[in-house]
Amino acid sequence: SSDFEAAAATLQSVKRRLPVATQLQLYALYKQSTQGDAPSDAPSSLHVTASAKWTAWDALRGCEAARARQQYV
Repeated sequence: SSDFEAAAATLQSVKRRLPVATQLQLYALYKQSTQGDAPSDAPSSLHVTASAKWTAWDALRGCEAARARQQYV
């Protein structure tokens, strides 16, 4: 939807000013909206950032894309 695309564009310019937890939640909602469930293979815990992103995304497993988009906006 255009609201989702507008929110994604707006967040690109401000996301670094948001708390890390908020950034991770928005990342997870975006990925769930655009790609569905996270891959079943989690990245190595040695890759801290990738692991945190995957964990946030995987927490949304089963969430419908439309619902994730609504929460993102």
